[in-house]
Amino acid sequence: MDKKLLNRILYGNVDHSFYSMNRETMDDLNYKTVKTAYAATTGITFLLAIMTFTYGFLDYLSGFYIAYTLFFAIMTGITFYILKKSHRCARILYYIYAIAIFGLVIVAGTVFSPEDLAVTFFVLLVIIPLIYIEPPIHSFAMIAIACVAFGITTFFVKADYPQVVQYDIANTVCCFVVSAVFIAYIRKMHINHMKTTLIYQTLSQTDRLTGIFNKEYTEQMCRAYLDEKKELQPSALVMIDLDNFKAINDTLGHRQGDYVLKEVGAILKKTFPTGDLVGRIGGDEFLVLVKNIENLDNIKQKAELVSKKINTVFSNIITKEVISCSIGIVCNNPQLSLNFDTMLSRADQTMYLAKRNGKNQISFFTERFQADSNRATILVVEEEELSRAVLSNFLQTNFNVIQAENAQIAVGYLHKYEGKVDAVIMDTSVPIINGYDVFGEIKNKDTYKKIAVIQLTSNQKNELQMMEIGVDSFITKPYDAKTINERVSEAIESKIR
Repeated sequence: MDKKLLNRILYGNVDHSFYSMNRETMDDLNYKTVKTAYAATTGITFLLAIMTFTYGFLDYLSGFYIAYTLFFAIMTGITFYILKKSHRCARILYYIYAIAIFGLVIVAGTVFSPEDLAVTFFVLLVIIPLIYIEPPIHSFAMIAIACVAFGITTFFVKADYPQVVQYDIANTVCCFVVSAVFIAYIRKMHINHMKTTLIYQTLSQTDRLTGIFNKEYTEQMCRAYLDEKKELQPSALVMIDLDNFKAINDTLGHRQGDYVLKEVGAILKKTFPTGDLVGRIGGDEFLVLVKNIENLDNIKQKAELVSKKINTVFSNIITKEVISCSIGIVCNNPQLSLNFDTMLSRADQTMYLAKRNGKNQISFFTERFQADSNRATILVVEEEELSRAVLSNFLQTNFNVIQAENAQIAVGYLHKYEGKVDAVIMDTSVPIINGYDVFGEIKNKDTYKKIAVIQLTSNQKNELQMMEIGVDSFITKPYDAKTINERVSEAIESKIR
């Protein structure tokens, strides 16, 4: 037999792996069908019981329908309860339904009416296999078993009506063929529809550049897992931010930058199991939700592996600064029961702490970090690397420090850490964007109103210019640690008041 024809008969024109790969999607679709089938059948058998009782039919027939009504009512409750927790049970519940419904129509069409044709069985033989999406070979096997069961029952129960037996058997063969054709045709339609749906879902969920989940879908799935899951398992949120990524775009161009992002996406997919959520949530920011963690060492090892791979893969990219990554990790468990927004905020703050501590670091959210996060955050903008390092060194004893080499980067940090920056220290002579424009943005945006603006200056002219636009304090070069810390503290306190 032709391989394609055999494959179409067995699996509906797709490979058998299609069903295992998309099992969750099919379970979700079948869940609605099974739930509806049980509820509808309960109502139908109840009406049949009422009718047989009202019109004075045989007592045992009324009892039979009442028993089936109770059975389907109980199964409906079980179905709603089980499938509410897991859709994976849909297949088992469907087969229980199919056995029960075929048993019902076989008995009704033979035992209760031996002299009549079993019309209901023939109709349901075509309909029942079509309501559930599964490989056609499974449906063929099910209707074949139903036909054999009906044939045996008919042969023995309707022995006194040989002509009826002949018609029933002939109709069974015809309906089997019709049902097989319908299964093949309808299943092909189901699969084509699923393929189209999956393509659109993939496009809407995937970041096209890296091939991992995009920001919207990542946050949606993380929130669903952490906020809606009743039986929360130990988990961790891992935020990865590339260090010095801007240097790639500035030095080598955006194509090289895109290559780096693709490679990072591939590294994350290989490092974390398919059950974990891996997404890109910003330009060079990635987020991983690790589910059902066994211990912290396992998370740490994977984070170290990611860091090592990134360092190795990009070691041949020549820029003025090394390409690495800073990683922030926050853990969750049933006792903490943290929601997604809290975990995301903590992971972001922890990642920033790793970056502040020299980049290429892995940082866990701890009580010590909680204390650090309560400290004021200072954004230092200084073109000269040595001067920037000295300023940061003076301040980091009492404050959290973010460093920016020019005003363009500074504006990016203001947007990224909106509401978290307490003071900005900068020289108005920094390149790319005029320093006055940065101060103007701080003064004109309501969310920046509480940021203290401190100018680095070496002449009186600059002081007068900056006073006109509302600078809160000045630090005159050369400066010392004591003066800087006092000026920054005074400026922040004045804003709080």
